[in-house]
Amino acid sequence: MIASEFVALLAKHQLTFHWGAINKRWWISLQSDYNHHRDVVTVPANDFVAAQVAAKDYIQRKFK
Repeated sequence: MIASEFVALLAKHQLTFHWGAINKRWWISLQSDYNHHRDVVTVPANDFVAAQVAAKDYIQRKFK
C-alpha cells in the first residue's frame, strides 16, 4: 500500500488513524457535527503496516 493513498483516504473522510504501538491496536477517530471526535472500537493488529491495511479496508467498506 502506498502511504499517500492511505493519507488521501483519511483526508477525504476527515478521519484520523491512531496506532497504539504498546498494545498493538489501531482505531480511527472522526469529526462529528459538533466538532467532537467519536472513536471506533480499537482493533488488534500484528504491526503498524497490518494496522494500516486493515484500517484502509475498514474505511473502504464503511464509506462506499
